[in-house]
Amino acid sequence: TFEIRVPEAGWEYCVDGNGGRVHQPVILYKCHGDGGAQKWDYRKHTKQLSILSLCLSYRNGLNSTLEPCEKDNPAQKWDI
Repeated sequence: TFEIRVPEAGWEYCVDGNGGRVHQPVILYKCHGDGGAQKWDYRKHTKQLSILSLCLSYRNGLNSTLEPCEKDNPAQKWDI
């Protein structure tokens, strides 16, 4: 598990699951080190980033959101 820190924000902001609700956009929030909605897992076999049992999804230039994990969904594939 790890935090996703944002270099453009001086490394002090993290990608945050915004309460872990389905279809909600993720947000940038000051890194707090307490885990929770900032504690991401990377599933190597499916290339998915997950948090709170949901996966980070990217939709056609729109906000990235948390969605139910679908192993074959190309919007949930991340190369890290």
